[in-house]
Amino acid sequence: MPAYSTTLGEHSPAAVVAGILGLLRGETAPSASLEWVTLCTGSARCIPACPEGVNPMLMLRVARIKALGSLGDTAQMALPEDPHYFRKVHAFANMHFTDAEIDAWQR
Repeated sequence: MPAYSTTLGEHSPAAVVAGILGLLRGETAPSASLEWVTLCTGSARCIPACPEGVNPMLMLRVARIKALGSLGDTAQMALPEDPHYFRKVHAFANMHFTDAEIDAWQR
């Protein structure tokens, strides 16, 4: 789980992931799972770190789309007010920081 969230640290990773999987099935997600969706930067560092061999970044990307109500479901998250929000996230995700830079940023 991201080191920059105090709320996620209070929940078991298995419970947070179970909430994401429920969200992908159309269920209401717990707040901790929605926070993880919100915090994902799209850096892809989670892909090689995942012990289950899945692509967590893609899973969270689809979960964000569902949580925003973009697939016709009821929105579970508010759409960011900034009209350029997703462009900024995409630009940030494409910046190729070194591991040391990412570690320093996440402190």
